[in-house]
Amino acid sequence: MTAAATVFRGAGRVWLRDWTVWRHVARWLLVPSLLDPIVFLVAMGLGVGSYVTSVDGGTYIAFIAPGLLMSGVMYQASFETTWNIHFKLEMRSTYASMLSTPLEPADLVLGDMLWGATRATITGAIFFAVIVVAGLVSSWWALLMPIAAALVAVDFASMGMLASAYIKDMNLYAYYYTVVIVPMFLFSGVFFEITNLPAWAQKVAWALPLFHGATLSRQLATGAVGASSLVHAAYLIVLPLLLLPPAVRRMRARLLG
Repeated sequence: MTAAATVFRGAGRVWLRDWTVWRHVARWLLVPSLLDPIVFLVAMGLGVGSYVTSVDGGTYIAFIAPGLLMSGVMYQASFETTWNIHFKLEMRSTYASMLSTPLEPADLVLGDMLWGATRATITGAIFFAVIVVAGLVSSWWALLMPIAAALVAVDFASMGMLASAYIKDMNLYAYYYTVVIVPMFLFSGVFFEITNLPAWAQKVAWALPLFHGATLSRQLATGAVGASSLVHAAYLIVLPLLLLPPAVRRMRARLLG
């Protein structure tokens, strides 16, 4: 068995363990994770939407719905790979127990990243069903939105694992959310086109994964799919390939050093 196959086999076992634990409490966790994007959709869509009559030829609520789908995925993947990973590392010694088995740090990082992405994708798929039923998509391309949500979920799960590999004090997660996650939520084009921002801010937005996720999601929802859609998808695919190797190296040093 190759090294890559061994890692994916171990990661699969970690993923299955997380799935088994979550399955028993899923009914209590799904509703809260869905309420946040739904509340924003209703509040902003009906509130701000009463002042904004049209955006790109559609209603404001239809404009923000695809972006809120991706922001909800972002938050879910981030929570799962930050706070929950910290508990496994520092409070429950789950990782220490796992390392007493044949599992390696790479298995833990990849397995928990995939689980965080899975859980976020499940939430995103349910929210996708909500906006479809509400009539907030206008193209058959929208059927690909859950796949785009999965790409965003993998991105932010990878980011969360990298952050958790470095953060030892759980209070420092406040900086991660305040400096990284919340600004992305506000300035990635979820609520307005980034063309309304200064030129320098538009360049910053282009570097943010949520911008690419929200824009791709909106293109799929409206059918405005083109070459730029491939650029957004490529960004979302490449980013975790860059983030996971340093996350594995740092987690290995932390656990075995």
